Amino acid sequence: MLNVVMGFSQEYSAQKTLGALRKIIKPFATVIRSGKRQIIEASSLVPGDIVLLGSGDNVPADGSLLEGVDMFISESILTGESEPVKKSQREKYPHLYMGTTVIGGRGTMMVEKIGTQTEIGRW
Repeated sequence: MLNVVMGFSQEYSAQKTLGALRKIIKPFATVIRSGKRQIIEASSLVPGDIVLLGSGDNVPADGSLLEGVDMFISESILTGESEPVKKSQREKYPHLYMGTTVIGGRGTMMVEKIGTQTEIGRW
């Protein structure tokens, strides 16, 4: 009986801590809306938003790269590859994917897919 009570207590405490962390750690994105630069929650993105990305940023949605300067993306979450991929608007279809990370450079992307419609969201 003591084990059950202690196990429940620890599980309850862990769930409370996780809930508090979720409130604190919300992903944000820097966007251009109505000609103004804004920082919004990534969950508020809609297709057509223009997102500014820099080194260390997580890509908040699937979209097309509009402009990129020395941009390298870690796509290991999708492909398993450990090497970052160079992204350039010179590619035929320069796509960025939600959940990937900008390793270097900076760029601008147009949001095309969000939530469960993204590559990672399909899993």
